[in-house]
Amino acid sequence: IIASRDAAVDSEAISLRDIEASIGTGDTVLEEFVPIIPLKRFDARDLRRRHEASSIVIGEEAKTQLRNFLTSVASMYRDNPFHNFEHASHVTASVKKLLTRIVNVDDGNGLRVSTDEIDLDDVAGHSYGITSDPLTQFSVLFSAIIHDMDHPGVPNVQLVKENTRSAQIFKKSVAEQNSVELAWG
Repeated sequence: IIASRDAAVDSEAISLRDIEASIGTGDTVLEEFVPIIPLKRFDARDLRRRHEASSIVIGEEAKTQLRNFLTSVASMYRDNPFHNFEHASHVTASVKKLLTRIVNVDDGNGLRVSTDEIDLDDVAGHSYGITSDPLTQFSVLFSAIIHDMDHPGVPNVQLVKENTRSAQIFKKSVAEQNSVELAWG
């Protein structure tokens, strides 16, 4: 399941049951991606209208829910040498840093000299619209923090060889799909 700006998405034609039935039928994981989440086409005018992050107000209830969710995420990381919550925190911090380099074209990172000298269509094309879409930015950070939840610390090949419960369910990308399942569960 992927989000797509280019693919024609017909939500009526694709059922979740059909998608679940197709898992494991492709030769590669990439062949199993199904575009079902349509994203709006990017328009450079969106970049001109974007709000400064500091101007966005998030209510206390939302902050509390996010704190509780992150506490739950942290508790689902196992204490193993690499795929632990500290690793997830480092990955998330790195992703945030990379997003900052993409998104903040005007903050002295070499991507902008002045307002009149930047080609907003070019910036949007190179960032795949991330610059104008706070939900996409949040989704990328969300993915980073959950990416190894409940990871047992062994490769997927080993999980399949041992025929673990997760391997029986997911077939490919076992640990990663388990992480997503837990995050959405």
